[in-house]
Amino acid sequence: MKKLFGILLIGLFFVLPLAGDWYWNKYTGKLDYYERSTASPWFTTVYLYDLDMSNKLAISWPENDVADRLLRFYVNGGSRQISLAGNFTLSGNNTVALWNADDLIVKSPWADVRAYGATGNGITDDRLAIQAAIDAINVAGGGIVFFPKGTYLVSEAIHPANASYGACLIVYANITLEGAGINATIIKRAANGTIIDGLSAVIFNRYISIAGTDRDINIRNLTVDGNCLNQTVNKQTGVFFKDVRSLRLENVKVKNVKNTAVWATDSFCYETQNCTEVYFINCEATNDDGASWAVSGYHANNSNMVRYTNCIVNGNSVMRGGFGAYRAGNVQYVNCESYSVSYDHFHSEFSRDVLYTNCIGGGRTQAYSATPGYAADTNLGGAIYGLTVHESSDVIVQGVNVRYNTTGINITNGTTGVLIDGANVSNSTTGIRIPSGAGLNIVLKNITADSCTTELSIGAVGASFARDLKTWENFEHFIGLPDSASGIWIRATNGAGAYASPSAGTSLRPGILSLATGTTNAGYANITAGGSVTPASFLFGAGIYTIEDDIWINNLSDGTDTYVLRFGFGDLGTGTPVDGAYFYYTDIGGGGATPNWYRNTVSNSVLTSTDTGVAVVAGSWIRLKAVVNSDATSVEYFINGTSVGSNVANIPSGAGRGTGAIYSIIKTAGTTSRVANIDWAWLRIELTATI
Repeated sequence: MKKLFGILLIGLFFVLPLAGDWYWNKYTGKLDYYERSTASPWFTTVYLYDLDMSNKLAISWPENDVADRLLRFYVNGGSRQISLAGNFTLSGNNTVALWNADDLIVKSPWADVRAYGATGNGITDDRLAIQAAIDAINVAGGGIVFFPKGTYLVSEAIHPANASYGACLIVYANITLEGAGINATIIKRAANGTIIDGLSAVIFNRYISIAGTDRDINIRNLTVDGNCLNQTVNKQTGVFFKDVRSLRLENVKVKNVKNTAVWATDSFCYETQNCTEVYFINCEATNDDGASWAVSGYHANNSNMVRYTNCIVNGNSVMRGGFGAYRAGNVQYVNCESYSVSYDHFHSEFSRDVLYTNCIGGGRTQAYSATPGYAADTNLGGAIYGLTVHESSDVIVQGVNVRYNTTGINITNGTTGVLIDGANVSNSTTGIRIPSGAGLNIVLKNITADSCTTELSIGAVGASFARDLKTWENFEHFIGLPDSASGIWIRATNGAGAYASPSAGTSLRPGILSLATGTTNAGYANITAGGSVTPASFLFGAGIYTIEDDIWINNLSDGTDTYVLRFGFGDLGTGTPVDGAYFYYTDIGGGGATPNWYRNTVSNSVLTSTDTGVAVVAGSWIRLKAVVNSDATSVEYFINGTSVGSNVANIPSGAGRGTGAIYSIIKTAGTTSRVANIDWAWLRIELTATI
């Protein structure tokens, strides 16, 4: 990791540009200082320090030396590289090398906030010292204000341009606030430091109500901490920029900003209002101090040409929202993520020309063990909406994944011109919601809806609305009970001791569902998906239908305790299906039939049953898979990943021949309970025609 160096000038307390210029080489990421003078008096010694104030290096020359002098240094792989010309003396532990830099493209004066009295100790109020450094760079025409590693406590003052606003630090045009690293430099609001019960920001631009006057402002490589737990006044903001043209935040974290549980205007981690050409790159909005409530993440208010790239919101269940755009235009979200917020992860309102690409709204932690900050299997969704498009136009959503929210994608009334092409919506009550009056020209393509109670909810929309819901998918891990209240699966049992319940899992199979017949000679247990215990939601012939699972049985069927297994597609879980395509096993009569798996297809009770030649084995796991082709002319069966043949006759298709997913064990003789275990079940429908 590259380091920068602090500068201490002996005998002078001026801003460094009075004696030279800094150059930032954006191609190589190196910082250079160029000093050239032919007159006295100038400082005669420069001390270079590491950011932790160790390893001092002194560079000096005679005070009366009037020869041309050139000093240039930069950091490369942790070693200091020095290039000198003129009469210099070096002392200290250093590496000397010549470097010919021809790509110096940005020239910036430089000020280290410590040279103005800032301590960075997290105790002393550093506001006046830091503001003095910023003001000095502003007088010099702009440049870099550098914050070495440390925590800089800052109190609040009344904004000089508007007495109803409060700000800890004011930045001006052509100024960069540069930290030593996103977790190394922290600018922290002082406890109870808010004196304005209104719009209050840790960092605020000067704001003189003339759009574009403040321009070319940069913040990078630091954290802004709102110190939420130690604030009494609400409606705070981390960084607020108004009427700025060309704003860039890179490698910045804003956290712990105070708000109420009720949404408040102008209260965000990042707020841009009436701004143009705004770039957020590798930024984070979060809350990590356990506060009862905090603000939302990013908000573009009446701004244009706003870009969010590789940005994240981690609300830790106390933040209201993730990314918002209000009356904004030309807004792009690329590779952005939002987790653990309460209202919506992404929201565009009264906005136009909005693009979401490869974004994530919600999710879940791994299920096996706790990690720092999270219990196992923690819901990281939790929002009412994953992505909301409200009365907006010309919106494109592509490659978006929204999970574990009440509604995945919500398109409201008054919205027009929306293309959703490539989205995964899962584990939500409603996958995609488009109410009556949502407008025209709304197109859905390449959508995967997984484990949603209602995959698609559509009101009476305009005639030009088109749907292309091509992929539907469900994976059931059976960690907990599957039932109609929590998913698409329905359980049914009959007879004394019959059950369909979770059983003890293993380290590799944490969720197992056991189906037991009980002791009644006609007992059964089953689960079905597709509408009811007599499912009929799946109509073959317009797409590829796949079902796959891992199963285990405790005992083979025999003449004393005889039972029937069916796993696959069917319209009945409590008896013989009228329509279906499934794996079948029994041994009716005891020893008379080969105990093999059969591949069955049945249409309107006309059955084709073919021996696969693969024996049913008790006490071991086996993987079964059936695939119905797109035009329902063939069903291919797989056991442990190997094809065991296809059926081409009596495949149900068309109106009245609907099926669903069935897993059933049905007793036909005997009083000893028989058990079939299911580790997981996977359903996938890939449609080939528009619905």
